[in-house]
Amino acid sequence: MGIKKIAVLYGGMSAERDVSIESGKNIYAAILDLGYEASLIDYPKEFTNAVMENHDYLFIALHGEDGESGDLQKILSDKSIPYSGSDAIACFRTCLLYTSPSPRDS
Repeated sequence: MGIKKIAVLYGGMSAERDVSIESGKNIYAAILDLGYEASLIDYPKEFTNAVMENHDYLFIALHGEDGESGDLQKILSDKSIPYSGSDAIACFRTCLLYTSPSPRDS
């Protein structure tokens, strides 16, 4: 069937919200320029089951924990919803790596 309708998840609640908003707007514009139907979804306040059900693909433009922890990716994977970026396990491992104490910290 192919991808026709894309949701761009942007915003989030992290300190990087402003960066995510700018990224999301630019990604949204590029997707429209490519001829796809797209929606900008302010995460988490506009993110609902209907959003997941009414789009063929979710583009994750979230910076910080909202888009990088693996929690969102796990939800999407469990519902078999295609999305951009790394899978939940890779996100989780990366966050764990960067939040664990380094030997240099000893």
